Amino acid sequence: MRSYFLRSTCLTAGLLLPFASHAINVDSLAQVEAKEMGRLPKQAASLQVGLNTSEETSVAYELDYQWYPLNYVGIGIGLELDDDYGDRPLIEAGDDDDYDPDRIVKFNIHPMLSFRTPTLWMNKRHSWGLLLRCDPGLVLSFPRNDKVYYSKIKFVDGNDIVYDSFTLKNRGGRWKFWRVKSAISVRADQSLISLGWSISNYNIAYCRNNMYYQGKRYYGHESYDKTFSLFASFTYCF
Repeated sequence: MRSYFLRSTCLTAGLLLPFASHAINVDSLAQVEAKEMGRLPKQAASLQVGLNTSEETSVAYELDYQWYPLNYVGIGIGLELDDDYGDRPLIEAGDDDDYDPDRIVKFNIHPMLSFRTPTLWMNKRHSWGLLLRCDPGLVLSFPRNDKVYYSKIKFVDGNDIVYDSFTLKNRGGRWKFWRVKSAISVRADQSLISLGWSISNYNIAYCRNNMYYQGKRYYGHESYDKTFSLFASFTYCF
């Protein structure tokens, strides 16, 4: 009787074991799938518009690409156009195309590390959430030394005005800087909308730190402030 009972128990266990194993595998796969659905893809492209403030106030347009070989740690590269629009107010910057010797336009390259946190989901459906991002890196700024074309009144001869035209070229400009950029992002599926800030020892006016003509200094400061920035960006992860 005992041997019959043991035989029945072993037979039942043998029949149920595959089903139990299958249930465990399905549950594990469901957990892995849910975890993977919460992760962002490994690549991201961003379009950013920001306001830079130091001695000059400028508008910066930046396009970034990041690749995350690890889930929350990656590397990236950014291309930025920084324009202070000269003496004109920013809201009137596009009114005319006249040459403005006070206008500075820089092209900046941003190699960077990129860090992002896991998503803090704000509802049970995981339709939207929040995460933090931080991108420390370098600023490689061009041109290193700017040129300015000037024309000023030399003297008036009767009804004729004689102008003195000359070119100023900077010497000893800086082109390598550091930058730390941080942002809080709202996530919806694979898209991020971010508001952020950054600090850098970059200064748009460093390309004009030593500009002299006939002993007169036309551009340059004794010291340069760090640049603080506020920006908004849209990111798509793929």
